[in-house]
Amino acid sequence: MKKILITIGLISTFILSGCRTPLTIDLLRPAEFDIQDSSSITVMPFVTAEILENYLMEKDFETILINRINNFPSVSATAKKDEQTVCQLLTEELEETFTKTPFFKVIDNNPLSNKSTVADLYLIGGLTYFNSAIKAQNHKEILKNGGEKNTKYYWKTMDFEIIYQLYDTKRELVIGSQQIKYELETAKSTSPYELQDISEVVKSPFSVFASGIIKKCQPYYEKKDLQLLFHKDTRMKAATTFAENRNYQRAYEEFKNLYERTNYFEAAYNAAILLEAQSDLTGAYQEMYELFKATQDKRALRALKDMKTEMNNEEKLYSQTLVQTVNTEME
Repeated sequence: MKKILITIGLISTFILSGCRTPLTIDLLRPAEFDIQDSSSITVMPFVTAEILENYLMEKDFETILINRINNFPSVSATAKKDEQTVCQLLTEELEETFTKTPFFKVIDNNPLSNKSTVADLYLIGGLTYFNSAIKAQNHKEILKNGGEKNTKYYWKTMDFEIIYQLYDTKRELVIGSQQIKYELETAKSTSPYELQDISEVVKSPFSVFASGIIKKCQPYYEKKDLQLLFHKDTRMKAATTFAENRNYQRAYEEFKNLYERTNYFEAAYNAAILLEAQSDLTGAYQEMYELFKATQDKRALRALKDMKTEMNNEEKLYSQTLVQTVNTEME
């Protein structure tokens, strides 16, 4: 009996999984942060924990950061040098990454007193704490002749937290912030004087960090799966085939005709979804709304909520990309 139930469950899962046909489309998403019509940015030099703490105490305009800090002092001159290097490498990575994107014009981090160079946005940040230390470990190796070989390995560890805020100069407010902790280490070496350069250690993590900020600050492409509903009618299957071959307009017409002749819920639902696939959100929402009014089907209601979210994203995206279009035409 148990085997029969498991078999029935697997068959049911297979059948249900075949009840929807996914259509993958590429969507341009609005930036996560509320950048509105901002088109220029300045990356301020990221500062050490000690400097950051002083800025917070003095309430310096260039460091409008979160009003709390967990600052652990560096324990050695070497650690302080490493900390300064990390800040410099992070600033350079951010500047380079923003320079490569066409969405923002990068303005040099000149003093803010020079009003002619004030950017729309300022990326400001630093380290809340930083610790680095050289670790050592003995490694014993048994040789083929039965002897022993002892080797001492050295490596450097770094433990720090980055904090940043994105400041809108026109609205005079922080529109985004984040804190990220890192625990990194160099490759092991047999000499404490020949350790891997820390620039090699932070290169990949900082590249990911910068790309993450870019995604939050500018529109980005994302794939989305739209689902067509299944119906056993062979005419429905034929219409679905057109959609699978990306002939969305023909598939839409087939589903619309089927709905008028058969009143299949699935046909009307799929027709609305195909309008969305063709970037006609207004038309898709209207047809799905009419279908929901006629049927009160929860599937149509869920689709309506999703379409409304997409329409809100579209409005937000328009305001973010309009200025960039104008700037590009003026160049």
